[in-house]
Amino acid sequence: MPTLSSILTSRRLIPAAVALLLLTSMLPSRFAGVVGDMGAVARFCIAPISNPLRDLAVWLLPARRGEAPPDEIALLQQERDHAQTLYLQKVRENERLRARIAELERGFAMSAGGFAQVTTTVVAASSDLSSRLLTARAGRAAGVREGAVAVVEAVQLVGKVTRIDGRTSQVLPITARDAGSLRARIMVGGIDDADAGLACLLRPTGEGTLRGDVADLPEGEPDTLAIDQIVRLSDSTWPAHADMLVLGRVIAIERAPEAPLRRVVVVRPTLDLARVSEVVIRTPVETEDDG
Repeated sequence: MPTLSSILTSRRLIPAAVALLLLTSMLPSRFAGVVGDMGAVARFCIAPISNPLRDLAVWLLPARRGEAPPDEIALLQQERDHAQTLYLQKVRENERLRARIAELERGFAMSAGGFAQVTTTVVAASSDLSSRLLTARAGRAAGVREGAVAVVEAVQLVGKVTRIDGRTSQVLPITARDAGSLRARIMVGGIDDADAGLACLLRPTGEGTLRGDVADLPEGEPDTLAIDQIVRLSDSTWPAHADMLVLGRVIAIERAPEAPLRRVVVVRPTLDLARVSEVVIRTPVETEDDG
């Protein structure tokens, strides 16, 4: 029968053990090796008797199992499971391919021609946070030329190709601080009425968004500017095949500090352009007239 002194001693040991564990958990990582070495010593001492103890436990309390199926049935079940896995993998692959085909078809439908599309991966991003240049694995060897633009998801404009070499090209995203201003239209009318949009001049903020003034409404026209409206490129300084590509959506409507009656919009692309992993480069097609 335990004595009073042993009970009191055991009660004092528990808080001490907890305090010791908390202290060791806060030690720097370089001291963790000591704990690991102690654990290795403990495993070395326990390992020789672990297997006999496990066998004894299995003998005393055997696992309850149903009647095992014959070997032929078990083999058929394994083949069935393997076939199911292959089938589901092919279904998923077909879904990805169909999505890619639909994306390419949408891209071709956006223009009457005059350019070729090169699908390529983005292999690196610039370490200069002010430029955010993206390096794509497609260059002159793939047919990329000056004036090419990069898009993603068929309609979202990523940026313009600024440098080309034999195997790679560098794309300056529209949200980079030094990308320059863009003339655009906020699509407040019907989807097929490009002239119904509100004209605006957007400039990159360097924080992944575009910001700029909105043209004044004609007298008597209702104010139809709203959050989440699509903004499309409408800039004659860009190639014709980039016209009406999506720049993003309106996420905020403000008032200009110097002119309270003038409205300012903040536009965010439909995805983070600095983190895209694959782009479609639309490059002009060289024709006989060019020669």
